[in-house]
Formats: sequence, structure tokens, C-alpha cells
Amino acid sequence: MIIMEAIKILKVDSIYRNKNWLFAVGMALGGTSLLFALKRNKARLKSKNEPTHAIFHGRIHHNRFHPTKHSFNYPTFFCFLDLEDLETSNDCCFWPLFSVEYPAFSRFRKKDHLKHLDGKSTKLSEAIRELILEKTGRRPTGKICLLTHLSYFGYCFNPISVYYVYNDEGTQVETIVGEVSNTPWLEMFCYVLSPQNSEVQCLEHSSDKMTYKFSKSFHVSPFMDMDHVYFWRFGHPSDKLWVKMGMIKQNETWFEAHLDMKRHPFNASTLLMHLARFPFYCITVQVQIHYQALCLWLKKVPFYSHPEAKETAASKAIAFIMKPFF
Repeated sequence: MIIMEAIKILKVDSIYRNKNWLFAVGMALGGTSLLFALKRNKARLKSKNEPTHAIFHGRIHHNRFHPTKHSFNYPTFFCFLDLEDLETSNDCCFWPLFSVEYPAFSRFRKKDHLKHLDGKSTKLSEAIRELILEKTGRRPTGKICLLTHLSYFGYCFNPISVYYVYNDEGTQVETIVGEVSNTPWLEMFCYVLSPQNSEVQCLEHSSDKMTYKFSKSFHVSPFMDMDHVYFWRFGHPSDKLWVKMGMIKQNETWFEAHLDMKRHPFNASTLLMHLARFPFYCITVQVQIHYQALCLWLKKVPFYSHPEAKETAASKAIAFIMKPFF
């Protein structure tokens, strides 16, 4: 109904003649999304806890120092999602731009996360709580927010997703879970960063930032071996969000990455703007990863096979191509 009214008002012939089709589509999608937003906001009036969904936009920087120098940076954006709100809401946020239950241009899917765990939890937030309990002996009860890429046009890939686990009051981040994925093996691994986890060293955990040091336990890049120590720092999410990660070997920094972003509202217009600027974003991430891998290969950076000899068809093909050169 709303779509038809938008077409009538704008008059289809003049839309194409004046090249205003994008405006017409925006009005149609915006009108459809408004119906779902009104329904959602009406339900929220009964709740005291507002969700903290947001879109963070900024740049990601990579700097490699050994065995050869290599740097790059790209514009990027992440969604910051209140898991409890997503899991307890029975309606779409603003379909067809975004949905949890139904196919949409961008979609949050539980199956895109914690692929390496065989837990019975039907909710992602519960699975994270169980993981933290296993590592720390304490089960958190506060809200959990996830910094991640959604599934865009049916495809999702996250080099890293970050779970921010808050205290009961929702005022302080107590634990961070870093969910790391590799390619082309498509495996996942979680690092639980908490002062109560004996597997990591907490260097600082204050109201401003959190700093942890721990051994690398998961093979990510075929151009980086396992003999490294991670040095991760996180700022508390607010109007800005930053993450800094370093890799140390023999008391030298071999690699650094940092993410600097600003907060934007999570709504239909902001998401539409980012989808227009970054179409098929997760595919773009894969292309960027493999392009940078080609650059490292041309610079003759050593190639490391998977230490556990886990191979996929893609990794076998890459290893076969690389073998004559290393």
C-alpha cells in the first residue's frame, strides 16, 4: 500500500525522466520500514531497558613490520547489537533492510557465530554466557552487545567479532570475547578476555580501557606463524569505539591493527546509506583479504600451512599454487 502510494505521488514517468528513482525507492523502503519501527517502538514503551543498537563507521589500519613492511587501511563499518533485544523481539526491525527472522538485504543470523561450539543453547547470548562460565567459573548476567558484520544479501564473513559483556547495571564492560575467523579454512575460535581467566594476562581493566596479553592459539593467516603473543586493547564503546591489536615475537612487534570508528544510529536511513556505499560488504572483505595476501606473496613473505593440517578445497588449491615458490 505504502509502495503504491509513493509511486503515485512521485509519478513513475517523471521519476525516470528526472533520474529520481533512488529517491522513490528510498521512500518506498522507508515507508515499509516505518510500519515495523512503529510496531517495535510501541512494544518498547513497556520496557525500561532501551536497546543499544548502533552502527559504527570508520577505518581499519594494518601495519606489518617483519619480515618485510606492509601497510594498508580501508573504510569500514560494523553493527553494534544488543543480543537480548534481538533474541526477545518477535518482529523485524525494519524489513526489508534488516531482519532477524526473515530474509532481508541485511540480516542477523545466529548460525554465522560460534560455529566451532557444539553447545545446546538456542540463544547466542546464552552460549556466550556458558563459554565465559567455562573459562572463568563465573556466569555473567548483564547485557551482551556484539560488534560484527551482518549477513549482507545472504553472505556473511567476519575476520573478528567482539562480544562486550556488561555488568548487571549495564555501565561497565566486565568481559570481552573475541570471535576470530580464518580463511580459506572458515574456522572459528574464541578468546575470553577477563581478569578471572587464567589463560590470559590482564594488564589493565579500568573504566577507560582494557588491555590483555595472551598466546596465539588459532591459525589465522597463512603468512603468519603461530609463535606469537597477542596484545589486545579495547576502549569502552560510547560515541567512539576503538580496538588495537598487536602481535609480538622475540620482544619485537611484528604486526599491529587498529580500528577507529564513530557511532551512528541504527535505523533504516543510516543502514540504507551504508548498504549503498558498501554493497555486498562481506564479499568485499574477502576480496580485500586475498588481494593483500597476493601483495604479501609478491613481497616473498613466508607461507605457513595450517599447523593442524586442516584443509578445504580452497586451501588445498592455494597450497598447491604456492608450493613451487616456497
